[in-house]
Amino acid sequence: MTDRSKWPQWLQDADTADVVVEIVGGRVYWQGGTWRGGTWWDGTWLGGTWLGGTWLGGTWCGGTWLGGTWQVGDWQDKRIDRLLFMASLIGANFDEHGEAVLYRSTLANGVGRYNDQFRQTAGRVDVEYDPAGRGTCRRGLHATSMGLALTYFGIDPTAELWEARFTRDDLLDCDGEKVRLKGATCRRIEWPFFKPASESAEVD
Repeated sequence: MTDRSKWPQWLQDADTADVVVEIVGGRVYWQGGTWRGGTWWDGTWLGGTWLGGTWLGGTWCGGTWLGGTWQVGDWQDKRIDRLLFMASLIGANFDEHGEAVLYRSTLANGVGRYNDQFRQTAGRVDVEYDPAGRGTCRRGLHATSMGLALTYFGIDPTAELWEARFTRDDLLDCDGEKVRLKGATCRRIEWPFFKPASESAEVD
């Protein structure tokens, strides 16, 4: 194992355990251990467990991904389709008709919570988008799990919840937290989480 003092600073700063890593020609080769948090900038992941953090570059060759955010990189695990796997982490599983469902939230008047120029409507919604493979923080229609739709921009009890139904062809990218889509068929639904006003006002 390469001496820790020779690790790049981003690797030294990460929250890790039981690390087996080599530095060859200035490149990080992660061979085993647990990544619990931090930002992975570059290198080759050969095995181990990823519990959380942000992947910003490098090559994933295999291991166990349990959570976190995938931004950009080269997924070379031949056993698993990264896009479908990460979509499944937030509940997007394609049915026999080739459709999956995730969720979006807007302000109470249908205005986008991130982009106030966006107006959510019912029915098929197609948007301008950047090509696939460029990450999720690009142009497109974004959706996530119902829970994250509630909390991603902060909990707003007046926000509207929208179901977004889409096909595999609509799916541009997924980072394990949200998807970026060409478009989706949307309909407004009620939040299942909020208690009735009379019940939420009660003091235990």
